[in-house]
Amino acid sequence: MQTRILCSLVGLLLLAPMSTFATTFYTATSGGSDGNNCSQAQNIGTPKQTIAAGIACITAAGGTGHTLFIRGGTYNERIHPADYHIPFGSDWNNVITISGYQNEAVTLSEISLQGNLNGSTPQYIVFANMSVTRGVGLVGDCHHIRLSNMDLSTAAVTEPGSFSNLFIGEFTHSHQILNSRIHDAGLAHFDPPCSPCSYGNYGVYNKGSNILFEGNHINNNAGYGVHQHFSGGSTASNNVYRNNHFYGNGYSDGDRGLNDSIGAIVLDSGSNNQFYNNLVYNNRQGVIVSKYDNIQIYNNTIYNNNLNPEGGSTANTNIGINIAEPVTNSFVQNNIVFGNRVDFFVTNVPSNLTMTNNCPADSTIRNGNCSTNPLFVDASSANFKLQSNSPMINAGTPIGLVTTDIDGAARNQGGAYDMGAYEFTSGGPIPPTPTGNPIYVRGTAGSPSNTCAQAENANTAKQTIGDACQCMTTPGKIMLVEGNGNTYAEEINTQTCLLTGGNGPSYTDATRIEGYGTPHPIIQSPVATNDVTLYIQNANDKYLIFKNLTIDAASRAGNAVIVNSPAHHIRFENVTIKGASPNANVFIYGVNGMEMVDTTVTQGAANGIELAGPIDTFLCTRCHLTSNGGKAVEVFPGVKTNISFLQTEMHSNATDAIDGQDITNMLVQNSIIRSNGGKGVRIQGTMVATKLYNNTITANTGNGVQCDIGATTTEVKNTIVYNNTAGNIVNNCTATLATNLATNPTFVSPPTDLHIQSTSTAINAGTTLASVTDDYEGNVRPRKVQYDIGAYESDFDTPTGPPTGPDVTVLKPSVRARSMMFDLPPMVCWHGFCNILP
Repeated sequence: MQTRILCSLVGLLLLAPMSTFATTFYTATSGGSDGNNCSQAQNIGTPKQTIAAGIACITAAGGTGHTLFIRGGTYNERIHPADYHIPFGSDWNNVITISGYQNEAVTLSEISLQGNLNGSTPQYIVFANMSVTRGVGLVGDCHHIRLSNMDLSTAAVTEPGSFSNLFIGEFTHSHQILNSRIHDAGLAHFDPPCSPCSYGNYGVYNKGSNILFEGNHINNNAGYGVHQHFSGGSTASNNVYRNNHFYGNGYSDGDRGLNDSIGAIVLDSGSNNQFYNNLVYNNRQGVIVSKYDNIQIYNNTIYNNNLNPEGGSTANTNIGINIAEPVTNSFVQNNIVFGNRVDFFVTNVPSNLTMTNNCPADSTIRNGNCSTNPLFVDASSANFKLQSNSPMINAGTPIGLVTTDIDGAARNQGGAYDMGAYEFTSGGPIPPTPTGNPIYVRGTAGSPSNTCAQAENANTAKQTIGDACQCMTTPGKIMLVEGNGNTYAEEINTQTCLLTGGNGPSYTDATRIEGYGTPHPIIQSPVATNDVTLYIQNANDKYLIFKNLTIDAASRAGNAVIVNSPAHHIRFENVTIKGASPNANVFIYGVNGMEMVDTTVTQGAANGIELAGPIDTFLCTRCHLTSNGGKAVEVFPGVKTNISFLQTEMHSNATDAIDGQDITNMLVQNSIIRSNGGKGVRIQGTMVATKLYNNTITANTGNGVQCDIGATTTEVKNTIVYNNTAGNIVNNCTATLATNLATNPTFVSPPTDLHIQSTSTAINAGTTLASVTDDYEGNVRPRKVQYDIGAYESDFDTPTGPPTGPDVTVLKPSVRARSMMFDLPPMVCWHGFCNILP
């Protein structure tokens, strides 16, 4: 039996008064107070303290278009209409936005959307940039909810019961699940008497209609990655799954006995669903289809779905595409299905099934294996792009629905469609035109005579970045710079190369200079000028993103990059910066809101990064600061606040890794600092509130950590500080030291592989740190009872889970699940909506 809560009986009569202007509010665990009124909470310096209070400000403001920015921290709260009214928007242009602030890590327990107590319906709400640890439920009549850049995992839930990371009820519709990670739903356990007493939870249980899943990683879930099923009717229809990655799913179904059938995704019941441009690999099964009308499965890569931890095989396991009767009026075309125990398995002969161009050796194959090797670039590392001699190139049939590939490259590029998720083009693909009429720069294919209007077409591009700058006159404009072997021999100075930055207050609508193609474009100083390869220094240089580039001073420029006040809010993303001589690779002076993400700073003659002058907020996350001729990071005088190094690697620099001064609130977390020619981290006497959490600091010539007299409120916790030549921790500042490890932690292969072995004394020896929710590799902390010490969280002493496959870091689950019902057979429930699992 199913229970339905009516969400919108009197919703239109009970809307709050409309507000004329959209308003932004802030909440923060640190420095916030619910005693601040809503007017004060519009200032980032006087935020509310709880999410509930921030949402109440949106409700009080009335109308639509309001935003709540949540500063970094762990919020022991849920968003639930039983606790308070959930405000909502009117359409996708007038949404309510509840988002983590910029790149700050925000964690909350639960999001549950169903009808408000006054009968109104939550709709047109965007949740973004947050981690949710106890699941998201979209149920009742609620609709048009967007989850963007979210991390959903119930890995830490331990009480008996069952729970998917994301549950979408049968009466909901029109949601968008975008660019999110949905992972590590473990085994559900029930207290006896029960049968079964355990089974695999799902990443997603979807009963809804008109749902878009795009750009997500759905991985390492014990049961199905996605279970789309509704036994009571024709819902679960008109859903779209595109450009997603499915891997490591279906590794255990406990004692329920469905181990053979679980896998990446099951599409069971409904009609008019689309599944295209997806990567499906290293699951127990690939794509399972049953009871469908008009299912469209196009241009997917489905490889090596042979996960089988229990051992043995049956006719129903390790299948790439498994189509069961009845399936009618459906299409399966242009898919690469290879390397599975059984690539294709079709039960009987479904009615009106078009199944072609899935194997060059047998275009109409329905059962058995494809003998044609697709010649991936490197399947062992999950690179499923096609080599230039792949038989899958130009072997597809035109599909009007599929106009781009998984990376966004236009189809077709070689005269005919390619098979699989990736389209191949000699010399690298031309990306499709994004919104905003980008300016194209193509070194070998562009021309300086092309106008700005012409340069909005990739076939009539500009030839140099400097020439294209004249076209960047609109906030949020995009410059797309072709790589594919192109080097741009020029130096860029924003005094002459004028850029109009974005409007803020976030990077959502930032102006972008972005490379495309493989390898990334290189901006290289052409002659020995002792100048700067990229010099950013104007007031209009704000909310700028530089992405997918190599900036190479080539020992010709004094600095590779300088960012100077009054510029602010500059982000480097997936950029390599190198080759400065004789000065630092990167020099930053007086710039607020600076971010470096997935950025490498290397091979400079002097320091890697220098921070000078007053700075508020500098973030370096997943950075690699290596092989510089001086320090990895040197901080010069000038008041600085909120300096963070997260999941960052610093090694093989000539002297110190970090030499800090004049900083309040420096955080070094989940970082690896090893094999430097000086100290690991030096905390000078002018520093306040420094935190070193869960780092691995080893094999440095100087002291591992040195805290000088005068530094105050310093904390070093859960950090391995071992085998540093001059000493491990020199505590001259009365720092708080807790659960650190200075004895041999038993690394796997020091100094390069600093994972810990199963015998390590670092395992389960750490203390709980609320701000540390993952490790250097992004794996959940803790995986066991307590935190491990150091940058890596181990997976030892946990139940056996799936093996590691190409590009899959598997988190073997401890017993974790959740339920709101304890005396019933296994069910999926969300506040009154329950179904016995099939």
